[in-house]
Amino acid sequence: FDLTWVVDRVLWSHDFHDGSIALREEYMRLKDSRLTLHDLAPDIRLHYERHINPVIDTTPRYTIDGLADYRFLKLFARKVRRFFFVLLRPSLLRARLRWAYMMFPETLRRFSYRFRFNLPRAYRALQIAPDLRRKFVYVPLHFQPECSTNPVGDVFQDQIFLLRTLAASLPHDVVIYVKEHPFQWLPFGHGFIEDRYRLFYHYIAEIPRVFLVPISTRSIDLVTHAIAVSTVSGTAGWEGILRGKPALIFGHPWFQFAPGVFRVHTVDDCRGAFALIQHGLSISQSETIAFLSALDRVSFHGYYDESTKRVSAITPLENAENFAKAF
Repeated sequence: FDLTWVVDRVLWSHDFHDGSIALREEYMRLKDSRLTLHDLAPDIRLHYERHINPVIDTTPRYTIDGLADYRFLKLFARKVRRFFFVLLRPSLLRARLRWAYMMFPETLRRFSYRFRFNLPRAYRALQIAPDLRRKFVYVPLHFQPECSTNPVGDVFQDQIFLLRTLAASLPHDVVIYVKEHPFQWLPFGHGFIEDRYRLFYHYIAEIPRVFLVPISTRSIDLVTHAIAVSTVSGTAGWEGILRGKPALIFGHPWFQFAPGVFRVHTVDDCRGAFALIQHGLSISQSETIAFLSALDRVSFHGYYDESTKRVSAITPLENAENFAKAF
């Protein structure tokens, strides 16, 4: 099952590589139909209208919730609740004290990264302010580890490999702007991890015509001004499509059959996509509406995480029934 993040719409498939065959077939059937916005279900129509409005912040709900969980007061309250929960259970308290004793050196090491060379400092030392007047491809990094890159990205879970492949195929007057995921540094602290090792940002910055931009740069501005968006399977690719921007996709997201999506794996694939983009490729609104209409017809309302549950209008019983019907 795939959460599409189009409100609470869920798609099912047998294999994530193939995606939703039902969605692909329904879109091909509707592709040449003369559908309008009024033919869309109200929730999908609102989703589309919000994303084409340049003044509305369309940051995904899961990102908003993730950032909120790490605000100081909420984090402090969670720690206090956990402390008293453990304190009132002697066996659990003993286990936690034993764990704290064994993990003390690691905890001290991670805490020390706040005062020495760390991930945010490594990133900020290399970042530049983006020039939105240039021709550029926007590449938002994925939060890792997560299924959106492994397994959905196959070998492109290595995002530096993605950037090198993309950079080797760029037209001479185009650059790449890369932005770190706003949630990446919060769960793991400032220390280095397997997916963000000590020289990770350095290796990105040394790729010709690839530039790191401040994490505070609004994604909506980068998507709006880019000639294309490229990602493994991220939501930014879908946001770009809704705004009429081509998307070079290296993985297998739910929207891999949408108009304007180039499913790429090699330098030659990317060069072919850029050739079409340079010759004025455009995504018509009618094609996008046809894809959204296909999504409406083959998806169902549901959720299996808290962020989607908050925006869904169905009850837990209806949610269970909808999944059971899909099975």
